[in-house]
Amino acid sequence: MNTDYEIDELDRFIDIVRSFYEKDGFNALYIKLFSLRDYFRYSVSEIRTQEENLELMKNGEHNNFATNEEYQESEMRIFSCAISSYGHMRTCLHFVRMICKEKDDPQLLAIREKYKKWAENLVDKRDRIQAHPHEEWAIAGEVSGRNSNGEVYFNTRDFTKSSKSRKITLTPRKDLEILRSYLKEISIYFINVLSQNHQVKS
Repeated sequence: MNTDYEIDELDRFIDIVRSFYEKDGFNALYIKLFSLRDYFRYSVSEIRTQEENLELMKNGEHNNFATNEEYQESEMRIFSCAISSYGHMRTCLHFVRMICKEKDDPQLLAIREKYKKWAENLVDKRDRIQAHPHEEWAIAGEVSGRNSNGEVYFNTRDFTKSSKSRKITLTPRKDLEILRSYLKEISIYFINVLSQNHQVKS
């Protein structure tokens, strides 16, 4: 599997947890971690598909396709994959919250605080574009553009505030790489804690 899908630290965290329970069956933490890794990979898959279609657009856009229908289909994938990736990344944040729940270690809290504003922004984008674009506070209108880096732009309106308009920018690869860093730091924290408490071999 391509290394873009992998987070070595998360794999190590999963392996340690699995080693504790391999005689007694898998516990809830193991299942959550395994699912977290899967949803991260789903995010990667969506963004890689988006990037493959962006590559098809290089140096010619319409001229790179035999028909206009093929061009439109490729462009639709660019937008669709960007939108879908935010649903998967949001699910990753859900799993992180569950895994960290009720732990008040200052070191862990500092990691979460470091990524708090970014996470809130990602959730807001996901809510308005991927999960609730039909709601009065987040009605998504036409796509307003894209660029070669995979950023896509949407116009939205908040009809609860006098039809206030807002432009939402999705930055799939950028947010994926921040999520990757977040999961690495969370995994390293728990690896260290488990190693100290259970004398796990490195």
